Amino acid sequence: TPDLEHVLSGRKARHPQACYYKLATYAQSTLDALRMLHFQRRHPNVIGICMGEKGKLTRILAPIFRAPITY
Repeated sequence: TPDLEHVLSGRKARHPQACYYKLATYAQSTLDALRMLHFQRRHPNVIGICMGEKGKLTRILAPIFRAPITY
């Protein structure tokens, strides 16, 4: 699994004029999707989604985890 904290803090990932940052990963399991939702909840300016069948959870539960935008 990627270290989402590292990805988000990377110099290339940050832009001073951005309101939100989108992180999209492929979920190998439903645990990956839950990790993304918890990460997103800790970072209100992150739009986090997981792709794939097991990633659907991130789109369904996004409003419960206070996602600013969902797909």
